[in-house]
Amino acid sequence: MKLWIILALVSVNLACVAKVKMDIYYESLCPDSMRFFSDELTPLYNNFKQHMDITFIPFGKSNSYETAESEIEFECQHGPDECFGNKVQGCMLSRILDQDTQFAYLSCQMVIGADRTHQTCVEQFGFDWNEIVQCTQSEFATRQQLGYEQITTPVLQQTNWVPTIAYNGRIDENSIGGRAPPLKELLCDLIYNTNPACKVKRY
Repeated sequence: MKLWIILALVSVNLACVAKVKMDIYYESLCPDSMRFFSDELTPLYNNFKQHMDITFIPFGKSNSYETAESEIEFECQHGPDECFGNKVQGCMLSRILDQDTQFAYLSCQMVIGADRTHQTCVEQFGFDWNEIVQCTQSEFATRQQLGYEQITTPVLQQTNWVPTIAYNGRIDENSIGGRAPPLKELLCDLIYNTNPACKVKRY
């Protein structure tokens, strides 16, 4: 077989790897968000990562408001510590450009019992803690959280649940954590069971 035919077939096979766009709307201190990461996403990530194009959006049921001094502040479902955590994670996600490392960082932080100051996981991934704290206090972090709010609010108006996951831009019954089928089942349906792991009962 000629070389160009072989290369063409390889290109076709690579192009045919099914991808699912996943937008994960979550909160840094939400127990249900942590359970989604630790019980659903983490066990299957390595087997399915080639099929997942993930955007992590740490905001959830938060709200922005303007103070008497005309400054923008945020009110979060689990209190000020969560607002800080959302900003820490936003700052980290803006600095980590590849999905695998973003996931690894969040799988460190988004577990029940993790360091609630966030410092441990930040430093574990080689970032300066003081730099990240400064980022959380910056205009960049405020603008980033406002951007998260703009895209999160219309989604949670439909689901009223955190975490919510949009698959290929769709919000439906499969998007609502706690009521959705297992993540592996959803992914396998969306990629037409093309991953051999879909045929394995365990991850």
